[in-house]
Amino acid sequence: MKNKKMTTINAKTILFAGLILTLIVPIAGINIVRAENNQIPQLEQQMEQKIKQIQQESELSKNSEIIKNLESDYYELNQAYNEITQITPKIDYVNEWKTRDLQIMALDAQQRASQKAIDTLQENLDSTIITDLKPVLKEEIKQMQNEMNKRDQKINSLKQEIIELERQSIEFHKLTPQLEQKLNDIEKYLSNTHVDEKSSDFVGENPVEVIRIDNVQKKVVVMIDKERSSVFSPAVLAQRLVNTLGSEYVMIEFAVPELVSCTGSTPMSECRPLVGGIALARYDAPTTLAGSIGYKATKGTDTGFVTAAHVVDFSGTGNTKMLQPVNGAQVGTATIIKQGRSNGDYAFVKTTVSINDDIFINSSSAYDIASYASSSEHTSGSFLYKVGATSNLSWGSITGSIPSAGMITTSIPVSGGDSGGSVFKVISGTSVKIFGHITENHSGAYYTTVNHLINGIYNIVPATT
Repeated sequence: MKNKKMTTINAKTILFAGLILTLIVPIAGINIVRAENNQIPQLEQQMEQKIKQIQQESELSKNSEIIKNLESDYYELNQAYNEITQITPKIDYVNEWKTRDLQIMALDAQQRASQKAIDTLQENLDSTIITDLKPVLKEEIKQMQNEMNKRDQKINSLKQEIIELERQSIEFHKLTPQLEQKLNDIEKYLSNTHVDEKSSDFVGENPVEVIRIDNVQKKVVVMIDKERSSVFSPAVLAQRLVNTLGSEYVMIEFAVPELVSCTGSTPMSECRPLVGGIALARYDAPTTLAGSIGYKATKGTDTGFVTAAHVVDFSGTGNTKMLQPVNGAQVGTATIIKQGRSNGDYAFVKTTVSINDDIFINSSSAYDIASYASSSEHTSGSFLYKVGATSNLSWGSITGSIPSAGMITTSIPVSGGDSGGSVFKVISGTSVKIFGHITENHSGAYYTTVNHLINGIYNIVPATT
């Protein structure tokens, strides 16, 4: 990053229901690019004034229409403020990686075609009885082998560039040990007090939905459901959290969390054996796309697949039976469904049909799951792929984590119906390492790690070749 003068933000953090409020401030020891902009103080003043107006209106007339308009004005101010103060990497690591990865795929295809041509020429050379033709065939083979050698060099060079890009991405996402400990402590505290209903410190019904550590913004992000009725006012709760824990460590987002499921789309065709990434429907809603298969797994002597819990039982109807594809045959029954703010979001479906340890590519080919990630491999900045029933293949990088729920946040784009789908890293060719399954979408996929399931009380283990 180019060194630029840092602008210190000392805004009061005042939050209210109905808005997405994200205050970003510099943290000691982190090189954050800040554009010098004289709008910042002005925006801070305007936001503070707007909050006062909202508070006055709430206490006096309680006119909901006026309050709504004031909130809308504040939202626009806040959006402008965020755009000016946000933390961004110096380059788009994911895009740079994918550009090179696509080049490698194209070169690999050329290599396969060249090798096939060489094999044909070699067969002709071995079988020909025309003496004058042999030197010609040998020369053609030699030229094609030289071209393949050049492509190999290019492929190796691109792979080294990808390794360096990922190293830089991981470095950008790193937290200092002190900050990492601080954020982990805050995440644990908030999880115990506002998410884990079994905790002795749980405050009771409240609108906190998601707590995650964001390695890009270097903060704990608390997502509060602005429409969830509770004894707590979302605005009062948000202000209390920020005032208590500090705006330099906590970012508040007001939003209605959106599960990646059941929004309707044309699913993939029937696949037998089952593979990761393909469409699922629920027995109680057979004509609606519910989500995707994550990956083949075992639980004791049972074989089946992992998906998201809300794919199996979206609205608490008690469904356990799953169909593949939409309007298709029953393929299994869920024996484990764990869903909640402190449980993560996962289900194990014991299958009644065959299933392979593969992930869908197209109607005739698949990625082979060769291994699964260790708990230390879910590193912020790492590049990953996902396959889901609606948007098929997409990619991005790890951006943070939700340690208490065993979940990881990413920039991978997803669509409705991708929930439960496979998250993985390509090792080489079509051989992949499974990292987890898609659980939510908040400006990028969240996934529950394989390790959360392996190390949990159910010991659900991915099946690998």
